[in-house]
Amino acid sequence: MAMISLSLNLLVMVVLIMGIGGILCLWVYCEWMERKRMLAKRMRKVIYYCMKCERLYVSSEDGEICKCPECGLKNNRLKF
Repeated sequence: MAMISLSLNLLVMVVLIMGIGGILCLWVYCEWMERKRMLAKRMRKVIYYCMKCERLYVSSEDGEICKCPECGLKNNRLKF
């Protein structure tokens, strides 16, 4: 069985490159998961406009109608 001979400098460089590569992969994965989570959170919010008090408000309810937190009037969601 033949042994692979590596100099100390080459061994240190390989370990450092593998470590930096691992940290980079972990960082990219965490950024991807954070972006995915933020997109899902943003998609759950709906914007409403109150016709009575002229206020914009956001709700995470899925319905078409939501009560205004200021005056209590039921309003339709904004559609763009």
